[in-house]
Amino acid sequence: AYEALIKKLHLEDSVFIIDPCGPLEVVDSASNYDVGVINSKCIDENFSHTLPNKHFEYMCAGLAIASTDLPPIKKILDTENCGITYEQKGPVQTAAVLKELVMNPAKIMAMKEASIAAAPKYAWPAQAKKLQDLDSRLEDQFVKRK
Repeated sequence: AYEALIKKLHLEDSVFIIDPCGPLEVVDSASNYDVGVINSKCIDENFSHTLPNKHFEYMCAGLAIASTDLPPIKKILDTENCGITYEQKGPVQTAAVLKELVMNPAKIMAMKEASIAAAPKYAWPAQAKKLQDLDSRLEDQFVKRK
């Protein structure tokens, strides 16, 4: 369906659907492109409270991100200015959003730079530190109660 819309909207020179790659190759492969798309629908509570790995892979690859307006993704994209969100209404609407984004290369470049700048904040070393700090605080509280 997307291939037909890409052709119908004359986006063949700027929108590509690529073959999958291995999990360890995602960031390197994605870094060859400008925009990463997360086109998920909020079908259950999981989508309202979790973030897909793809989101972080796109940030580490330095991509502008175009995502459906899932709450946790929207929060990061709005905070970091590294992407846009849209309401998932189907392929025609998604294609229109992407076409509008492609027509603004300066906006894409700014989002790519924002992704690169923000990625370390969300990478494992920074998140591990938060987890270790939480563990230490919980341990301190447990030890004080004994």
